[in-house]
Amino acid sequence: MIRRPPRSTPKPSSAASDVYKRQLYLSYKNLEMYDEAKILLTDWIQKNPTDDNAQELLEEILQLESS
Repeated sequence: MIRRPPRSTPKPSSAASDVYKRQLYLSYKNLEMYDEAKILLTDWIQKNPTDDNAQELLEEILQLESS
């Protein structure tokens, strides 16, 4: 039997989760759904406080809103 590695890692900071967050962020940004993006990212950050990438995306949305 050939053993294959898992398709993705369960770590919240994995590349797959980063791509997922970026895609959601860009979708919300393009549709100007900033409130939804803030809710999503804030919830993610509460569950994964060491995820600097999510924090940067949230800060970017807050800057877009204030401009």
